[in-house]
Amino acid sequence: THVQRPPAVQSILRCVNHSFAEHPIPVNADIDAIDVIFVPEPDTEGTPLGVNVYQHCRVPGWPRIEEKGTENKSLQSAQAFGIHNSLLRCLAKDWQFDGTFQAQSGVPVTLLAGSRLGLLDTSLLGGLGNIRPNVDGILRVPFTPDLGAGDRNPNKVIGSGLSAPLVGSFGTLGRNTLRLNPLIQADWMVGRTFNITEIVRMRLQVQAYNVFNNTTFTNPGRVLTSPSTFGYYADTDSDARNFQVVMRILW
Repeated sequence: THVQRPPAVQSILRCVNHSFAEHPIPVNADIDAIDVIFVPEPDTEGTPLGVNVYQHCRVPGWPRIEEKGTENKSLQSAQAFGIHNSLLRCLAKDWQFDGTFQAQSGVPVTLLAGSRLGLLDTSLLGGLGNIRPNVDGILRVPFTPDLGAGDRNPNKVIGSGLSAPLVGSFGTLGRNTLRLNPLIQADWMVGRTFNITEIVRMRLQVQAYNVFNNTTFTNPGRVLTSPSTFGYYADTDSDARNFQVVMRILW
């Protein structure tokens, strides 16, 4: 019995194949991912539905089959950057970028008065403890890297607004009144995995640490009675920028 179908259904059936013989079917586990991409412009000349079929899959022992000539998704990404050379397109696709960014506020620091008349804080306090200096004006202690000049370093005690308290008295400066410079660091990784065989793969990575080469200083001179080191950083808390190339074989 002949069944009369509506025109819309007949249009759809004309676009559907009667069997899988006309399309290569992926059956291996190493088949690349297949995406369905809709072109934003209808094409009524190709099919009554106005859509085209773009199919990419691998058949064992065959080169890549392209039905209804088009470019795959990664190739379109490469063309979006203006890459038209086939070799450059092959080299530019499938790369991976990872990155981490770390930002930390400066560590608080407490300034110390130091020894007076040859007497240490432990002697004056009868054990553990430290005495802080007095605040005589506006507090100005700019921490900078040590110039390495020893006793010829500029004296930062002068103009700091601080003074040593009298023996037997506590200073008026509070705890954690200043902060060291912050820690800012960015690490990047660029890599790609190359298929050598169906089982063996090679992963190539270029790792860059402290990309912007920011330096974080630490361990400043805090003792008021040591003017050659007071206000000067003695160490760094970050490594210099460095690159590493890593290659891994996966199977």
